[in-house]
Amino acid sequence: YFLSALFLKLFNKTYAFAYLSNQIFNIICIVSIFHLGKFFKNKSTGIWASLLFTFSSLISSHRADYLIDLSLTSLTTLGFLFFTKWYFDKKSFSFYSSLAGAALGLIFLTKPTGVVIFFLSFLLIIFKLIKSKYGFAYSLREFIFFITTFIVVIFPWFSRNWLTIISSTINAWSWGVNYQDGLEYFSIESWLF
Repeated sequence: YFLSALFLKLFNKTYAFAYLSNQIFNIICIVSIFHLGKFFKNKSTGIWASLLFTFSSLISSHRADYLIDLSLTSLTTLGFLFFTKWYFDKKSFSFYSSLAGAALGLIFLTKPTGVVIFFLSFLLIIFKLIKSKYGFAYSLREFIFFITTFIVVIFPWFSRNWLTIISSTINAWSWGVNYQDGLEYFSIESWLF
């Protein structure tokens, strides 16, 4: 909400400007989708993927709300972009590690349970660092950069609101268990729901 708050502080605290501040996240998402498409295929794929996202009726309805859905989607897409670039980077030291840590920190600030989405990506990065041909020292430095930027991003807010974050996460988990629509009580699916 820092980006939204900054935008609203500059302009006015009305619904129209709150809706307009959502466009910041929309732009982040469109740019991230473009770069992911370009990275995996070519520039044309990136453009088409961005256009499909932009004119999707599902996303259009989310743009009209002032909820965390669009901001979480945009930061998750940005996180996947940085994790992907970090994973495929051939340099001895990848600065994408710090960008991935910052993106994961922003996701944590948006929705703490959102970091679960990156479990597989994080495991792939760990395996890449273990198998690195550049040695343990470079891998450890990348991992330290990742953790450091993650902590730097979340610390100012987490240090003041840690109790609220933990209790709201537990409440969200309890809500998911109580209204799990037939899922097992202690399953990952019910916790994510």
